[in-house]
Amino acid sequence: MIENLSLFFYVVDSGGFTQASRRTGIGKATISRRISELEQELAVALLHRNARQLVMTEAGERLFIRARTIVEEAEAAKSEALDCAGEAKRASARIVSGGVGRSCCGAPGSDIHAAQPARKRDTQREYSRDRSHRESLRRRHSTLGGSPSGLEFMRSTLV
Repeated sequence: MIENLSLFFYVVDSGGFTQASRRTGIGKATISRRISELEQELAVALLHRNARQLVMTEAGERLFIRARTIVEEAEAAKSEALDCAGEAKRASARIVSGGVGRSCCGAPGSDIHAAQPARKRDTQREYSRDRSHRESLRRRHSTLGGSPSGLEFMRSTLV
């Protein structure tokens, strides 16, 4: 249904079956058949068609509003996924060249996972730095005699 819904959107948004066919790369006859399938599935006419004009019914207008949101969200999701894939490729290139890449994604088995040992070292280094900082704060706290104001200082520094 989602594919047929998106085709309905492209037909209306493009202004006809021919334009939607060019936009999607799907034949006019296939698009027409899929719109008919959508109308049958919903048990309502969405478009009034004639040789020169395409007019939405009231149900078609309502569906078009929802379909636009769905198609726009799907296109945005696709764009984000492609951006993420591009970022993973760039991160992969940094890993190969000796840098450490970070990515918003990187499926198991992808090149991005080659960075795991480097990430682990970075994490261990950060943890060690944080631990040293905490030890330093504890020493300060003990030199302040464990006073409540010293404890507040330590808490504010940690946050």
